[in-house]
Amino acid sequence: MKKELRRWMRKGYFYIKQKRQKMSNGITLTFYMKENTESEDLLVIYSALPVKGSSVYNYVRTLDDVNCNKLYILDDFGENRAGVFYLGENGTMDVRDAVKELITNIQKNKKIQHTFFSGTSKGGFAALYLGIDMQVDKIIVGSPIVKVKHFLQDTEEKRAVYRGITGEKEKYEYNHLLLQRIQEQQFDGEIYLQYSELEEIYENQIDELVETLEKNKYTLSKENGMYSKHLDTRFFFPMYLRKIFNTSDRNGV
Repeated sequence: MKKELRRWMRKGYFYIKQKRQKMSNGITLTFYMKENTESEDLLVIYSALPVKGSSVYNYVRTLDDVNCNKLYILDDFGENRAGVFYLGENGTMDVRDAVKELITNIQKNKKIQHTFFSGTSKGGFAALYLGIDMQVDKIIVGSPIVKVKHFLQDTEEKRAVYRGITGEKEKYEYNHLLLQRIQEQQFDGEIYLQYSELEEIYENQIDELVETLEKNKYTLSKENGMYSKHLDTRFFFPMYLRKIFNTSDRNGV
């Protein structure tokens, strides 16, 4: 009962504090911005797939005392508003483009000097995919999904999420979007990756990601978390995120 009450209190808090903004392509984004007027750093956090229900903000309490501007963007699109991997609905990339526009506007308006992207699972995919494209300073991720189609095939709920992304016809090779970006685009920032060799997605997702990053000479730091289930990244990643972000020489990026 108390746990449920706390959940509804948090939901009510973010409902009041969050903002909704219609971007130039017509997509309306929902986000929570915690500003720090004394900082020139921006940390963007992307959400994982929810265990149930619609998209929620991740790692807000984890970062509560981290001194920077923090932007949490909901991926409340697609089937049951569970998310579209920050790409788009029905074979489009309009959510991706809207997110890039929002971040670019904040960088300009807040005179941001250093930008960091972070997330786990689905959020890890978005942090890497968008972070490489936008040439951010650091990307800090936990157990990111690499092959979107492959990951979304093992349950009917996930298959419904995938259909919401692709629509009736697959316009893109969703299994190769991230790997192709790594292969084709130079990235001058740093990537911090936590994963577990014991989790069920390691062999068909993480292993090839690490190989591709190293082959293309990305600056990569790895940590093997040694947790047994992909879902457990949410318990191990918060400490890793705080450790990396707090020990980063952000003025020297």
